[in-house]
Amino acid sequence: MTPDKVTTLPPVRNLSDAGITRRPVPIPRPKRITQCQDIKGPGTYILGADLSSTSQCLTIHDTHDVHLLCGGHSITSSQSVDGLVQIQNVTNFSMDSCSIQGATTQGMDGSPLRPPSLEINGGSNIQVTHSSVMEINVENISHGLFSDNRIAGYYQQAKSSYVRVENNVM
Repeated sequence: MTPDKVTTLPPVRNLSDAGITRRPVPIPRPKRITQCQDIKGPGTYILGADLSSTSQCLTIHDTHDVHLLCGGHSITSSQSVDGLVQIQNVTNFSMDSCSIQGATTQGMDGSPLRPPSLEINGGSNIQVTHSSVMEINVENISHGLFSDNRIAGYYQQAKSSYVRVENNVM
């Protein structure tokens, strides 16, 4: 069965001819980080200086669409800190070009004890790239990518699925 009549529309020369008005899409400004803090909202965060702390420094939690760009800046601690940087329950998180270095302490038997300097617990679509991290602990995430990093201590993962760990130097 073929249609009796085919109607062709004239070509649209510009958007206003088609009844479409242009509206600029607002692009949020990146937020600059110059001190340790909690991050509880979406956005792009740029580390604007080296940060040092004797406790947890950055905690990013219960949010979505967070991008942390360090530009080679570092987050360090002179003391042994469990989770110098903590990511908890975040969907769509990326971290690029960061250096996260915690201190090593001595265990009861005299052996070196290194708590994770980067701790990620809960979330999906997690990406850590081009970074230098002492130790990484990953739990309860789905769909992650850890690529092109320098990991000085260990990478540990539990209860996670669809996580790729590739092209890292350990």
